[in-house]
Amino acid sequence: MFKLDLEPLAPKLLHNRESHIYYLKHIQEQADILRGIVEQAKAQQPLDNALNFACKHAKRIQELLVYVQDTCPSAIKLSR
Repeated sequence: MFKLDLEPLAPKLLHNRESHIYYLKHIQEQADILRGIVEQAKAQQPLDNALNFACKHAKRIQELLVYVQDTCPSAIKLSR
């Protein structure tokens, strides 16, 4: 089964660039997992409006993460 591991960045790491890059990469991986869960559920219940909303929301999260990564050109490229 899928398990999400989301935690905020620790206060002592807020000004650490490497930590931010790692955090973005980790959140991107978690968004990929979330999208996989939603798409799997949507395949089983294609007419469920809540799942359609969740799928669109997961996709927007991924797009936002890509935007954040693109606005930091010196950051490590995240998997898409």
